[in-house]
Amino acid sequence: MAEKSFRILITGDKQDLASRLPKQSAHTSLEWIPVPVLQFEAIPVSKMALSRLSEVPVDWIIFTSPRAVRFWSQALLNEGYEMHTDTKVACIGERTALAADTDGFTPDFFPLLPGTEEFLAEFELTLKAQRRPATIIVPSAEKGRGDLQKSLLALGCQVLTLPVYRTKPIKNIQVPLTSEELADLDLLFFTSPSSVKAFTAQVPLPAGVPIGCLGTYTATHLKKMGVSSPRILPSADYERIGELLC
Repeated sequence: MAEKSFRILITGDKQDLASRLPKQSAHTSLEWIPVPVLQFEAIPVSKMALSRLSEVPVDWIIFTSPRAVRFWSQALLNEGYEMHTDTKVACIGERTALAADTDGFTPDFFPLLPGTEEFLAEFELTLKAQRRPATIIVPSAEKGRGDLQKSLLALGCQVLTLPVYRTKPIKNIQVPLTSEELADLDLLFFTSPSSVKAFTAQVPLPAGVPIGCLGTYTATHLKKMGVSSPRILPSADYERIGELLC
């Protein structure tokens, strides 16, 4: 008897997702179908801000994603500045820490589990050990959620959020499936609210196909769109995708 293969369409770039998506779950093979729905472009950062940060160190820079690392590195390189060596580096998650290390920003702090909540729970202890209000810069996406900044401000930190890139929907999404194949998917998985908006603006959600997502924020967005029971990936760990296929 042939082994069943589960087909999962996931919003995201194949190159970005390649190392994260398992090929099997338990004894079941997985066929992932990545569909890019978003594009990203750099936002110019003021030379004055970069110059000051290179001369007068803040206590911490917090990277929230590999993409934030990449665009921050690009901003420094474009203007010919380097981050002050006394500024410590914190990263949300191991994958972001790896990206920071690759770009020459040796991480001083990161939790093994991904997610803002896990980061804050551990980072708060580090801040308390400092015994004075921390100064922090957060390179971010334009019009980001701002949850991290609010939480850090509540802890008494001085926080500068610096937009370094913006997110835009791809105008012509290329879905390599027919409408019949879409309706036969085992799971349609969204990686962010932006990807939900971009995808559904061009492709109707197939009726009867289970919908999965990363995090409660994306789940809340899906519910507002009428998806009654989006399945949230536990701990944002793709190795646990099988729990959404039951």
